[in-house]
Amino acid sequence: MAIIATTTNPSKLLLSLQQAIDDGSIDTWEKDADSDFTPSAAEWKNRAWFRPRVDQTALTFRLVGPEKSKLDAAFYGAFHGRLIETLLAHFPTQLSGVAATPTVSPDDNFNPA
Repeated sequence: MAIIATTTNPSKLLLSLQQAIDDGSIDTWEKDADSDFTPSAAEWKNRAWFRPRVDQTALTFRLVGPEKSKLDAAFYGAFHGRLIETLLAHFPTQLSGVAATPTVSPDDNFNPA
């Protein structure tokens, strides 16, 4: 389960997202010490994280869940939708597309329900 943000400059997109969170222009997400992203809203915060990875033509976000709990499809959909919404609203000129995988990806780190 991943978000793939297709772009000509994945490193720039990641830096733009990090800077927007740091300067407060995006206040719906937080970045932790590992540079993972979690929503800032209390009901979502630290329930799961997105770990970014810079690829050649995309910035990929892999889902990292808490060790002992399972994430169901409804949570997965809402969580992914929130980050996709943020990317589309704040960085449309840096993107050529955004997609989410529908099932567990090899690099994900969580327990599906």
